[in-house]
Amino acid sequence: MNPDRAYNDPQPGQDRPGDRGATEIATGPTVGVLTIVVHGQCYAIRLEHIRGIQRDPRIVPVPLAPPAIAGVYNLHGRLIPVVDLARPLQLEPDLSRPPRYVVNVVAGEYEAGLLVQAVEDAVEVAEDLLTAPSGELAQLVEAQFELAGRRHDLLAVAHILEAVVAR
Repeated sequence: MNPDRAYNDPQPGQDRPGDRGATEIATGPTVGVLTIVVHGQCYAIRLEHIRGIQRDPRIVPVPLAPPAIAGVYNLHGRLIPVVDLARPLQLEPDLSRPPRYVVNVVAGEYEAGLLVQAVEDAVEVAEDLLTAPSGELAQLVEAQFELAGRRHDLLAVAHILEAVVAR
């Protein structure tokens, strides 16, 4: 990944989230994740699912597509569906900060771009800090963890892509 394209540009006097230092020290097995923001909420994606990140790609709407499909974008000559995560995650859109990034992910036979507002940092999270998801959307979240004082939901990418892209 190109670091210049993978992060939001910090405001003057602001550090990137990864520059603040870890609040926990991993002593056992870890999980590599990319932390992201979707309509003001903190999420993470396992690094093993990520194939790339595009900033401000041209997304073309697709007539009659399911509501969660924002459209498609061209990735090296291939049309990739773009999932608006606000739909499956049942989030209210944050109109003050529109999504600017597409995180290209692969899980099983499915590939898609996930529309996000911000890409924060790639970090290692100790497996013993991951907790079971709670709430009505637990099937779309494989675990939860705290990082820099904020709760992050680790997205179950395979379940999201099966629910949205496989339709």
